[in-house]
Amino acid sequence: MKAHLKRLAMPKTWDIKRKKTVFVMRPFPGGATQELVIPLQTFLRDMVKVAKTAKEVRFILNNKSVLVNGKRRKEVKFPVGLMDVIEIPKIKKQYRLLINMKGRLFAHEIPVKEASIKPCKIMNKTILKKGIIQLNFTDGNNITVKKDTYKTDDVVFIDFTKKKITEHLKFQKKSTIFLIGGSRVGVIATLEDIKGNNVIIKSKEGTFETIKKYVFVIGANKPKIDLPE
Repeated sequence: MKAHLKRLAMPKTWDIKRKKTVFVMRPFPGGATQELVIPLQTFLRDMVKVAKTAKEVRFILNNKSVLVNGKRRKEVKFPVGLMDVIEIPKIKKQYRLLINMKGRLFAHEIPVKEASIKPCKIMNKTILKKGIIQLNFTDGNNITVKKDTYKTDDVVFIDFTKKKITEHLKFQKKSTIFLIGGSRVGVIATLEDIKGNNVIIKSKEGTFETIKKYVFVIGANKPKIDLPE
């Protein structure tokens, strides 16, 4: 796999200028789709602008100044994905990578109390030895649980400092959801009905239908994470 992408061929979710230079850095491969990840260098330089050049980014990372989901990262190509938390302790800032209604990934500054929490959507489950259940998430990560109380499309909140689940949000009617794809991407809405692989969603703009793949549960009655207004 090539180390770079042509800017004209990069995912439309990347909110950076396409004609500035010919190439843009390609992130390391990961579990999430390329449309929902961005290289750490691009996040720091082009999104939050804590550095002006690639050299400055490398200096920041080599000095262990950046954490992604609680772990210090030094690789410029490290893939930062949707819902990931990026902390920069020296400037006392923490961000969550989200997607807006234009279908562009962006850095949303969050309060300190959310800096150790990441919501993860369950893609499937695997049964391991001794009946242990492994929850496999859409971002490529997983966690093991003893009780099989979780279902596909549910969302769990992982406290990555304690390495455990702190909350379980079921994929069910009346849940508050955030759309991560489709023509209504970035919309916060209520899940009205479930029809196979399709769902009926109600937002301020009205009622419409979309597919389950785009639905990310973020609360029972209201969002459990800080989101832009």
